[in-house]
Amino acid sequence: MVISYAKIKIVETSATTVQLRFPLFIEIQGYKELERLPFQQLLNSLAYGILAINYQEDVFFCNKPFYSLMGIKQDITGKPLQEVFKEDSLIQVVRTGQPRRMEKFTYNNKMFLVNKIPLYESGETVGAVSAFMEITNIEKITLELAGIFKKGAEIDAMIDVLNYGILILNKDGIVQRVNDSLLRDTELVSSDFLEKDMDKLFKQGLVKCNPVVLASLNKKQAVTDFQGICTGKELVINAAPVVNEKGEVLTVASTVKDITDFNKLLLELEEVYWLPKPYRSKIAGGNLKNNKIKKWRPFITGDVQMLNALRLAKKIAASCSTVLILGESGVGKEIIVESIHRWSARKGKLIKINCSAIPEKLLESELLGYEEGAFTGAKKQGKPGAFEMADQGTIFLDEIGDLPLSMQAKILRVLEDTKVLRLGGTEPIKIDARIIAATNQDLESKIKKGEFREDLFYRLNVLPISITPLRERPGDIPLLLSFYLCKYNKRYRLQKSFSPAILSALNKYSWPGNVRELKNVVERMVIVSDESTLKKSDIPENIRLEIESTVEPPAGGDTGAGTVFKFDYSRMGLKRATEELEKIILKDAIEKHGSFRKASRHLGISHTAVIKKVRNYNLEVNRK
Repeated sequence: MVISYAKIKIVETSATTVQLRFPLFIEIQGYKELERLPFQQLLNSLAYGILAINYQEDVFFCNKPFYSLMGIKQDITGKPLQEVFKEDSLIQVVRTGQPRRMEKFTYNNKMFLVNKIPLYESGETVGAVSAFMEITNIEKITLELAGIFKKGAEIDAMIDVLNYGILILNKDGIVQRVNDSLLRDTELVSSDFLEKDMDKLFKQGLVKCNPVVLASLNKKQAVTDFQGICTGKELVINAAPVVNEKGEVLTVASTVKDITDFNKLLLELEEVYWLPKPYRSKIAGGNLKNNKIKKWRPFITGDVQMLNALRLAKKIAASCSTVLILGESGVGKEIIVESIHRWSARKGKLIKINCSAIPEKLLESELLGYEEGAFTGAKKQGKPGAFEMADQGTIFLDEIGDLPLSMQAKILRVLEDTKVLRLGGTEPIKIDARIIAATNQDLESKIKKGEFREDLFYRLNVLPISITPLRERPGDIPLLLSFYLCKYNKRYRLQKSFSPAILSALNKYSWPGNVRELKNVVERMVIVSDESTLKKSDIPENIRLEIESTVEPPAGGDTGAGTVFKFDYSRMGLKRATEELEKIILKDAIEKHGSFRKASRHLGISHTAVIKKVRNYNLEVNRK
């Protein structure tokens, strides 16, 4: 059985550099390997400084590069962070549970790029960890390049020997020069850049998000920001314009550094804290303790399809593309959205909007905002909409299938132009918000009925993620039951347990409300039951009756063609009853004919369809 803990691989890239790679999940039998893992030695081999604090805001770990980069001579572990290192924002990460990414930090005349994330245990904040990468030279080199340009000196020979990437534009935004370091870091070739319009490269998708160099060109000032590109690389770019005496921009010089591995580092370190306590303490140390403030909800699964969906979500988090999450109500779509936002490098907020919960008359003002006097009762100063509030962050449009047609056209325009026009406004407002939409409806069916715009569907469906319903991943049911039992035992200070009978019964239930329903059922049983051991009789009556009415094939009976099946469907919906009948027919046909292929011919459906249905229903069949 596979559960959601982290496995650790070691990839040695050179004699002096060791990189860490942590895939999301580990098999239980792999734990023994961790006891031999020299984890702190690996952290000491990194080029980045690592600093971690616990929930009491005391330092519990620093690697050697941290001391060297900061010029700190004494051991600071076990001491309050505020007393030994003036970096208060890491404390805010512990207190709020919110990560802080891609921040610039100056210490001892050095400039650093800093990522900070909270550490969780059972969904609760137990500490925070930060990684520091020195970028002192990136601005110095850019300013020196700009000065050389202004003097008209030759720079070709100089830039080719630099370890930093160099990108130079002319006043029209056309790329004039790149060096070998830039090509190596981006994994592109010179023809991808030279004599190309940077704005067109952005529109063609080679450069993700608004190009930093164009921002410097347009603002006529130095700009430092972060940039993704089509190869999946993440870069920090410092760009500075060269301006003549008339204030005209002659060229833009920019210095580029690859930060892809740096951004991944904290996610990999964070996954160590998904391990059970005995193994986590062996490899990372630290006396972490829960502060009982829930800040992030983990996705509990051992299902292969769901593990692949989570890996996909983590992979696409670094992009700016639109994501469409498909799945039934209660499967955990919102948790996937939170994870994508948390895994991304976006610095803004995650703004959540339920399209079905807001009256149609208010929806436009909620999404796009309004200006003063736009309607009766409008605030004097106006109000920004959800898209504006999500600038530099993520906007989550839940239940997108319920969006009225009149609003669909306006949302499409926002997606196309990356601008919003407030209600009553005249000037569009530029935004940079990552859009994630979710629905439990069949949007393609709604398109055929004229209830959903086809062009909006294709604009949203760039990166689809499908979340499997709980009934199709029965192996997750005991994991989730155990997780929520522990959670509510802790919340209500109880020590309840499940009897084998109740676990067996709940595993047979179809869970139409998915994880949300399972969570509520466990909480209800924990609160209502007077016994320390939860029994089958503690299951809510409506669920217990449906479990008891589950159809089983008649023992030894002929269930061939023409057999009349008798079962109690009075407490089932039509869909549930149809599924139960289909299970019986499938199981009987396969066992009677001895193979999936012969059963498919007998049933009049394809061989592939039989295999898919058996997998979906998790049927156990005996083939001859």
